[in-house]
Amino acid sequence: MVEKVQLVSESRPATLRQAGVSSRRAASGPRFDAVLRQKLGDVAEVRFSAHALRRLDSRGIEITAEEKQLIEKGVRNAAEKGARESLLVTDRFALVVSVRNRTVITAKHTDELDDGVFTNIDSAVVCRAESAARQLAGETQHVALSPRR
Repeated sequence: MVEKVQLVSESRPATLRQAGVSSRRAASGPRFDAVLRQKLGDVAEVRFSAHALRRLDSRGIEITAEEKQLIEKGVRNAAEKGARESLLVTDRFALVVSVRNRTVITAKHTDELDDGVFTNIDSAVVCRAESAARQLAGETQHVALSPRR
């Protein structure tokens, strides 16, 4: 047996109309989803895949707090430009990063870059520490380094 179904058009409740509340998006201002993505992107920390952690360990690369900030900034800059898979190059190492996932995929020491071929990347970001940038600008600053373990 077939029953008839009556379609009822959706309308806003009378209380919302009476209060002058609109369900439409405001004509000016940023979209909510864009603001949310930006805020989440600012807080989301760059992660390291298990493969990247093994590569860092096997190559004796220890990432300092300053370098971690450089990586975060580099990923943020790459994301702003629309990159998906990026090569981040620092003074000591290079990382292949999934920008969308904010995940380091693999790592190489700069000594290994001479014969290195990087595939499946759509961008490259050169990350320089502020101290290195000052030295390049002629402001020499001597920093005491601790021996590597």
